[in-house]
Amino acid sequence: MRIAQIFASRSLDIEPFLWRTIESEQKRFLEEVHNYPEDDLLAAMQAHLIYIIMCVVGEAKHSQNWNQTILLTFEALCDQLKRMQFEPFYRDESINPSLSWDDWRSAESRRRTACVWFLMSRIVAVKSHSHYCTITDNFRMLPLPAPKAQWEAQSEIAWAQALEAGHPNMSTIGHLLDAHQLPTNLYNILGAGELSRLDTHPVELLVTLRTIREALPQGPQRIADVGGGPGKYAFALADQGHLVDLVDLSPGLIQIAQFEQDKRDAAGETNVLQSLAVGNALDPDILQHGIYDAVLLLGPLYHLVEESERVNAVANAARLAKPNGVLFVAFVSISAHLRDIAMRDPSRLIAEKEFYTKYLQDGRYEKFKPGVGNVHSFHTQVSDIRSFFAENFADTLELMELRSQEGILGGSLDTALSKSEPQVVKAWADLMYEKYSTGEEHLGCADHLIAVLKKRDL
Repeated sequence: MRIAQIFASRSLDIEPFLWRTIESEQKRFLEEVHNYPEDDLLAAMQAHLIYIIMCVVGEAKHSQNWNQTILLTFEALCDQLKRMQFEPFYRDESINPSLSWDDWRSAESRRRTACVWFLMSRIVAVKSHSHYCTITDNFRMLPLPAPKAQWEAQSEIAWAQALEAGHPNMSTIGHLLDAHQLPTNLYNILGAGELSRLDTHPVELLVTLRTIREALPQGPQRIADVGGGPGKYAFALADQGHLVDLVDLSPGLIQIAQFEQDKRDAAGETNVLQSLAVGNALDPDILQHGIYDAVLLLGPLYHLVEESERVNAVANAARLAKPNGVLFVAFVSISAHLRDIAMRDPSRLIAEKEFYTKYLQDGRYEKFKPGVGNVHSFHTQVSDIRSFFAENFADTLELMELRSQEGILGGSLDTALSKSEPQVVKAWADLMYEKYSTGEEHLGCADHLIAVLKKRDL
């Protein structure tokens, strides 16, 4: 604070002292970087960002070597902090919510630090050793800062109350940009995180698309994507020449998909969806029966906690398919949630013993989350997926394969690949598909499991 105060009231006489003080701080950071605990490293990064801003705003006249050094010190602090963490530097709270106030404050501090660095890059070009510094490989994924009431909460109770009072509908820079371009009546970007979630899990996306491709005949196929959200898979399949109808329960998500459809139409592209509509997977007449070569059910079963509802959703999807048509049905694994809490809040297994005793038996995740409300989701295990189809669909559907959609890279291990070149991501996805996704030893590594089923020709 003292350095900032000196900067704010600086004069020509005092500027040499100011820059010497900053240079001294920079050297101290560099000397002690390997001794700092995680919180001190983050504080040093934030202080260093302020010093860089001071150099830019104050038009400091330094040697090129000193300017390079201050940037390299910031890079050293970043690298050391990343080595100490078991998660990405910043995370989207709407996808991976914090489990405690302390966890949230730490995560929010990192998000705000990343946002400041990004905003600097929009104003000035930062170079180190004649190369432009990497700001972020996918700035659309950069989470937005939390609302003021949450950030300035003075106690855990006040923080929880602020969360309950309002949860941001937009959580990333990408959502903000999309909202600016979307029609003005799209007030609630419900579930828009799904637009970006698969960008941070590229192996899941590519393995799933290859699973679909390998199971279908060559040439354009008619496909129903039921519960496909904003159309991530639907548009990817349209890009491959397929004729896709998209249906989702959320009007907001269908509006987002419609925006993408309109962009393609305006550009004169032919790889558009055949139709988009709001609809419920539990509606037996959601689409025309018996005309589809393939039906995707890649999201609805995550949210149907009653087995009777899951049976109805799959039965409805089967009615849409032609004889010998293929169904692709996705599940979330119990293992995925256990890995998540083991990494982020392992004490929950004891603190919420009664909840987890029941959860491990029935897979029903039903809880109230501050700022989100009541959460209902269903998670399962490999053996239970096989039993589900054998007990309910033995006469109508043949289970062709069960596959881990992440291969052995569940537990968000594939997120690091989102920063890699496309050919690197594809190589990993191909390896996972070909060698590490269908064996029993691989299925336990999955966050998401996809069942491939053929409709029997009765």
